[in-house]
Amino acid sequence: MDNTVSKTALVFGASGLIGKLLTEQLINDPRYNKVVVFVREKLLTISQKVEQVIFNPADFSGIDSKMSGHHVYCCIGTTRAKAGSKKAFFKIDHDLVEKIAQSASQHKAESFIVVSSIGAAAGSGNFYLRTKGLMEQSIKTFHFSNISIMRPSMLLGMRGESRFMEDIGKVFIKLFTPLMAGRFRKYRPIHAADVAKVMRFAAFKGPGVFIFESDKIETRDAEKYETCHIQNAISIPQINIPDMLGAVDKTVPIVIYCIYGVKSEQVYIYLKDKLKIKELYILDGGIYKYATEIDPSMDV
Repeated sequence: MDNTVSKTALVFGASGLIGKLLTEQLINDPRYNKVVVFVREKLLTISQKVEQVIFNPADFSGIDSKMSGHHVYCCIGTTRAKAGSKKAFFKIDHDLVEKIAQSASQHKAESFIVVSSIGAAAGSGNFYLRTKGLMEQSIKTFHFSNISIMRPSMLLGMRGESRFMEDIGKVFIKLFTPLMAGRFRKYRPIHAADVAKVMRFAAFKGPGVFIFESDKIETRDAEKYETCHIQNAISIPQINIPDMLGAVDKTVPIVIYCIYGVKSEQVYIYLKDKLKIKELYILDGGIYKYATEIDPSMDV
């Protein structure tokens, strides 16, 4: 897919945690010349790239004429408590997402990128995870060149609403994050901005069905470093960076990289502030882009 061609992005759920951050990123992404957001109430925005479409989820047919776009980003999601019942929750997190995908497919969208959940499975005994799994199952039946599914764990970021159980969960999960290694690593909390950035990366990934587990939206760890790294690169897990500042040579140029370039930006800001390094750079697109364009022999 040609990344230089101007694209039109459609965003559903632009008022939510991930959707809001995604919309901001899309506005600043030169690959897009238009961003259409579908919302129940108008958002405050000063960008001329943005077109706002007011829609009622119960009457999806009213926006069919606005569904033409290259990449469709679906950040629709609620809670059973907010929806009021299991049936109402299913209508939003499954049926509405399905309708969006169906319409996007009919309008020949290239990529459909959707936010699901860690642990999503159509056969799960958990109603929430089963709903997400059934949604994923349904999305895969529609014709898109690219289907990318995000499965984030507990999201970090400032919501416009309070989710009591989620807030409680964040407190406990932060305490146990250092213990989450190996097969438990994917349960570590992740910032919504990181999910949004990988969604944009995924849209340009090319043909296929891709599932991004939460630990894939993450700084490269020692295990991944051993299987794929740039020669002479030093591996420092993000969680250990504050303790490794003394090992950084500030007299030479430093290039930071991770898998997709998501976490590198956070590390860049941190090091720039702490060490005042003049020649500090980020490897654009991370090791994945490097392996794709520079060294295809790498097993990312």
